Amino acid sequence: MEGIVVEDKTSASTYCISCPSFSNVKQFYEKLQGHADILLLCVKQYHLKSALENCVDLLSPKGMAISFCNGVGNLETVASLVGDHRAAAAVTYEALQRVDTRQVIHWSSGKTILADTLTDDSSDLNAHIHFLYQVLKQQNLPVEWMKPIDARKEIWRKLSVNCVINPLATIARCRNGLLVEKIPQSLFEAICWEIVWTAERNAITLEHHDLVTRVLQTIQDSSYNICSTLQDIQNGRPTEIDAFNGAIVRFAKQFGLSTPYCETLFYLVKALERENEEQGGNKNLTK
Repeated sequence: MEGIVVEDKTSASTYCISCPSFSNVKQFYEKLQGHADILLLCVKQYHLKSALENCVDLLSPKGMAISFCNGVGNLETVASLVGDHRAAAAVTYEALQRVDTRQVIHWSSGKTILADTLTDDSSDLNAHIHFLYQVLKQQNLPVEWMKPIDARKEIWRKLSVNCVINPLATIARCRNGLLVEKIPQSLFEAICWEIVWTAERNAITLEHHDLVTRVLQTIQDSSYNICSTLQDIQNGRPTEIDAFNGAIVRFAKQFGLSTPYCETLFYLVKALERENEEQGGNKNLTK
């Protein structure tokens, strides 16, 4: 059967989600060009711009693009290509592991947050978001709908989770759940303080206790998951560390702030990237 095979650890079941496939890009475009009402961009942050450039012609005249990418600045990237009124962002805490091109392991469920478009005159397009919201809700997936200003905060909250869990689990070569045994909580707290201070300079107010709580809860909820950064290292791929700790370092430097914890983690993961470029990855790294 064509589709995506899902090994769902939350329900101890394996099933196939049937979906059409295309043998080549030309066939794909001929079928869908100009007809897509919603384009979901679920790619690595460093692929977002090129992915949207390659797919933008698929959108219908009133179609919209929604970024599910990690990191900050993605909404602005999408808006630069399709316009503010057709751009939206989403945040998800679903924990998955990609096995191959058609198989994934679903380790844990988490909330998905959808946001309206950047402008107030996009009622037709916001109806698309509401439709997606209803689809997820009907499948009993935890989903929330927010205004853009609230969604920006949520993007930074998710960034804090990525800035703590991803580099530390990658450096420790472990599944998320082992971080509480291997790493002192004081380090989680120090990283979160750097994010609070940097976000404040970007007009985003975050509560330090809330960030630490989210990090600990995510570690617990996704305890068996291998974070995306470690998966990338295992497979010899570039990581998104530039969009995580690297983004905090860049923002902080603009305002003359020092972020030694984020900067150290950033350079350590970049060193692992360079090592794996030479070795082609190593799947036998995770404890």
